[in-house]
Amino acid sequence: MKHKKRRAIIAVFVLSVLIFALVQNADIENEFGYVMFDYIKQYSFQHTGVYNIVTAVYLNYRYFDTLIEAFVLMFATIAVSDMSLHKKEGKRNNEK
Repeated sequence: MKHKKRRAIIAVFVLSVLIFALVQNADIENEFGYVMFDYIKQYSFQHTGVYNIVTAVYLNYRYFDTLIEAFVLMFATIAVSDMSLHKKEGKRNNEK
């Protein structure tokens, strides 16, 4: 019961901070974003050879970011499955 109350308090705190940050930054205009959007819109076909801007950004401008995220997810999955297998083996050895 004590852990549930602590988790609820932490969840409320995190949500409060998130909502506060979103409200505080809601009215900020990002001029750099507009400049970058205009640049990508104008030169995406020349740089990538793709007519679709979303595809150009995803496959060419953010290629390495996406690739690294996929590797991190793969290694995290391998690590979790490896740790869970060793944990099960440890329980079996302790029972004997």
